[in-house]
Amino acid sequence: DSPLKLFQKTAPLLLALIYSDVKLILVGRINNSKYVIQLEELISSFGLNDKVIITGEVNRSEYVDYLVNSFCFIVGKTN
Repeated sequence: DSPLKLFQKTAPLLLALIYSDVKLILVGRINNSKYVIQLEELISSFGLNDKVIITGEVNRSEYVDYLVNSFCFIVGKTN
């Protein structure tokens, strides 16, 4: 899906981000730099720069820390 379709599908999450102290942390490598730029532009356009964090690739220890300290996590499938 394109970044726009992804955001449209996750509208309830967007509302939670906008109206609460929830943060969305996207952890892991994204190989498509154009996709990252589009995603960052959408995050900015929704005014969510302080609520959505894109970490990029992290080491295993950091990854485990994110998992252990999260309320909820989703693991994406690679193609």
